[in-house]
Amino acid sequence: MVLNFEMCPNYFIRNSTYYENSDDIMSKYQDHDQDGKIEGYQEWLTGEWGHVIERGEKDVKLMGEHVVLIVGTYSDDTGDYLIVRDSRGPLWMRRGHFLVRRGDNTCGIETYMRTVSSKLRTDSGPYDPVTRCPVDYPVWCESIKTCTRQGQACVPDENPDFRNYDPETTAPAYKKEWDFGDRAECKDTPGYEKTCSSMVTTWRKCFQKSLANMCAGSCLQCARDTCVDVRDDCEKYSKFCKVRAVRSVCAFTCQMHPNDCGSINNNVYLLANIQKPPEGSCYPPMIANGQVVNDGMLKTGDKLTVQCDPGYKLSGLENFCIIQDLYGPDSRRIQTCVPDVDNWGEWTGNGAEYSGTKDKSLGDANCGNTLFVVAEGLFDYNFDESVGRAVMENPGEYNNNFCRNTRDVAPWCFSFELDKSFYERSGINVRIEGIDDTEKLKLPKATQKFCSQTPRCDGGFCSDAVDTSFECSALEKTAARDCTLDYLDGIVYWRDCRASCCHHGLKCPEISEVKWKLLHGPHFSPGLVQHKHTVLLQTVDQIHGLKKMLLNHGVTQLLSHGVIQLLSHGVTQLLNHGVTQLLNHGVT
Repeated sequence: MVLNFEMCPNYFIRNSTYYENSDDIMSKYQDHDQDGKIEGYQEWLTGEWGHVIERGEKDVKLMGEHVVLIVGTYSDDTGDYLIVRDSRGPLWMRRGHFLVRRGDNTCGIETYMRTVSSKLRTDSGPYDPVTRCPVDYPVWCESIKTCTRQGQACVPDENPDFRNYDPETTAPAYKKEWDFGDRAECKDTPGYEKTCSSMVTTWRKCFQKSLANMCAGSCLQCARDTCVDVRDDCEKYSKFCKVRAVRSVCAFTCQMHPNDCGSINNNVYLLANIQKPPEGSCYPPMIANGQVVNDGMLKTGDKLTVQCDPGYKLSGLENFCIIQDLYGPDSRRIQTCVPDVDNWGEWTGNGAEYSGTKDKSLGDANCGNTLFVVAEGLFDYNFDESVGRAVMENPGEYNNNFCRNTRDVAPWCFSFELDKSFYERSGINVRIEGIDDTEKLKLPKATQKFCSQTPRCDGGFCSDAVDTSFECSALEKTAARDCTLDYLDGIVYWRDCRASCCHHGLKCPEISEVKWKLLHGPHFSPGLVQHKHTVLLQTVDQIHGLKKMLLNHGVTQLLSHGVIQLLSHGVTQLLNHGVTQLLNHGVT
C-alpha cells in the first residue's frame, strides 16, 4: 500500500512509545492458541488514539509517497479501520503500527493499494550444500548477512550502531570532517578554545544561543544549513521537537547534528533507533562484452561506471554500490552491454530463440526495458505472471528494450505508448482532446505488444499446432485477414486456433492439408477432446478478458489523460465482447 502524502497530512508528526522488552515484540504478534486471531492486536488497539490516521486539513501538503503493509482490519463503535504496519520500528506509532479509517480513501490508501503474489520454492536449486548460498556466490558473510563470490573477503558494515542514539546527548552518530577555511565566524572565539572544548560535551549544549555563538566551531554553526526541513510549516511544530518523528522531517528547525541529518529515510532510521541495512564497499561486477572502469573497490553510493566493447552499448538503469556484491536500485538489474547495430535478426516459428535488436512493436511503438517493467510491476493486468517469473529468472537476457519471446506466439515487447491503430483495428475509435493524432501518448502502465504481424513457418511452432475452439472453422476463408497480431481478436485466434491460422493464414507446409483434415474432418470428435476442450475454453474466456483491457488500460488510463470520447462502430458489439463496464466510465 502506498500512502500519498498530499492526501495524508500529519502522518510524520505522531509518535508513541513502546516500553516492553524488545525481545517480546515478535512473540506478541503470534497466534499461540491457534484460534485465528493474533493475540497482540487486541491489546494493542486499547489505550490512547494517537495512532489513528484521519483525513486532515486540505491545505497541509507533504511531498512524495511512502510504502507500508496492511496486516489486518479492526472495527468498533467508531468505525472500520485497516491495521497498517510501518517500517519505523516498535517506537513508531503503536508498536510500529497505526490505524487508517476504511472507506474514505484516507492518504489515498484505496487508490494506491497493491498486492503481491508469492510462491514457495520447493526445489533445492543450485545452492552450495554447506552455506546454502547460490553456487555463483557460495561464501556466506555472517556480519552483513549476504553471500559473496569465492575468493572475496567479507567487507565490514560501515554504518554506526543506531540502537542507543539520542539526537541531543549521543550525537553525532557519523564521523565527518568539516573544512571552513579561514572563516572566523566558523571558529571558536579566540582564547576560548579550551573553554568550548570543556563546555560543549553534548550536542544539546549547542542549543543555547550564547554558547553556540561563542563556540561556533565546536557547535558547527556554519554547517547548520546542511540540515533541511522537508515541510514548510516546521516552525509551528518547533515545540514538539522532542518527538523524534517531528525532528525527522524538521531537521533544521529541530537542530539535528549536521553530521547526522540527511534524507527522511536516513533520519527515521537514526531517530527510531533502527539499525540501517548494511552498507560498505563493493566489488566490481563482471560485465559481459564490457568492463567496469571504476578504480578498485567502489564506496557506498558510488555510481557503477561501465564501458562497453566496440559494437556494444550500455542498457539498463544506473547502478550504485550498497555493499559487497549488492548494487542498487536492484542487484538483479545490473547494467548490460547489448549489440549497438541495426541487426533485426532472422527467426522462425514463434521466434522463441530470437536475439536480434528490433526495438519497435507493431504500430511503430517504441519498446521499453522488459526487465525494468517486470521488476517494477509496471505492466497492465493482462500480463501472464509466469512470463514475468521467467523474465526475472534470466535478467541479463531482458535488461534491454529489444523484442523477445517468452512463452507466446511471436516476439513481443513492452511499450508505454498508446498504439491507436491497435484499438481502431479492434473496432474502437479513440479521440483524445489536445493530442494530435500523430503524437504518441505515454501511459503509466506498459502493455505487451507484438513485434510481428504473425508467427512464421518452420521452427516447430506450426508442426504440432491444434485448434482448441469450435469457432476456428470460420477462419477457413478469413485467416489471411484475421490471423494477425495487430488487434485483439487476432491475438485470440493465434492462441486458440493455431492450426487454422498456420494452415489457412501462413499456409505452412509442415501442417499439411491431410493433417488439418484429421483435426477437423469427419473423423473429428468433440467428445474425444472434451476434457481438454473444457479447460481450453476457459482459456479462451480468459483471453477474451483482453477485451477488458479497454476498461482497465484503454479507458481508465486514457480518461486520466484527457480522453473525451471512445466511439465504437457498434455499442452492441462492445456489449457482446463483455465490456458493458465501459458505459460506467462515460463512454458514449
